Amino acid sequence: MCVLGGSSNDTEQDDDNDNRKGIFLAAKAFSAGGVIIGAAINASPHLFQAVTLTNPFLDVTNTMSDKSLPLTEHEWDEFGNPVDDENAKVAIANYCPFANLRSQQYPPAFLVGALDDENVPFWNPICFGMKMRDKSIKHEKVKSEEHFDVLLHVEEDGGHHLHGKQLGVSELEVCFLLGQYARWKSDNGGLSGETK
Repeated sequence: MCVLGGSSNDTEQDDDNDNRKGIFLAAKAFSAGGVIIGAAINASPHLFQAVTLTNPFLDVTNTMSDKSLPLTEHEWDEFGNPVDDENAKVAIANYCPFANLRSQQYPPAFLVGALDDENVPFWNPICFGMKMRDKSIKHEKVKSEEHFDVLLHVEEDGGHHLHGKQLGVSELEVCFLLGQYARWKSDNGGLSGETK
């Protein structure tokens, strides 16, 4: 996670948007870390000003139910077997980032996938991003589609660890986060409150 801006006395709650004043909080996750960050932005989207998710595992329910995928049965030890175990099915349904997207204001997101990723199918970030954007746009606090960013980037190759592509993807993530930080600073009075 990355925290930028403000001073400790600017952390009071803002009744309008429930963001922490003076704090820019961005979350970054890779692979199974997407489950944690995805669940966090579903539970408390107001805490984050931006998220970047690279080859994120987000559709736990459908992935863990599809035995034809290469790692599904292998991952049952970690995530549970929703095919044969009703308790695991209920538990996964409670935290699955994709299944729990709902109409609320989500933070801007940059999602990356790879077509040849055998660990996390590339459709995880694509489907999650489309559904997140749709749910956020339908939320009453989002006045227009242009005020909400969900950016999707799909690499043709590089696999799960984006071999040979990490630097380029990291550059895109940094550009996205700097852009979101600049927008956040502008929306929060520019440089006001900072020591000069």
